[in-house]
Amino acid sequence: MVLNLAEALGREGADRARALRIARGSALELDAALTLMLHRGACRDGERKAAKALTVRVVALLTALRNRAAP
Repeated sequence: MVLNLAEALGREGADRARALRIARGSALELDAALTLMLHRGACRDGERKAAKALTVRVVALLTALRNRAAP
């Protein structure tokens, strides 16, 4: 996700929007992985809830950036 975001910053227009869409997808994949970790006992419920709150904020930010970058 971080690398896609960095790539987006070096691009413009449709290329930037594409990189931001990929970064958003990566954030959602990370969220799914954290849910799996919770179900397997690899993280605690409180940690998962905190991570979920951050994920929601990051996805919202990436969505807003993508919408601004879209031609």
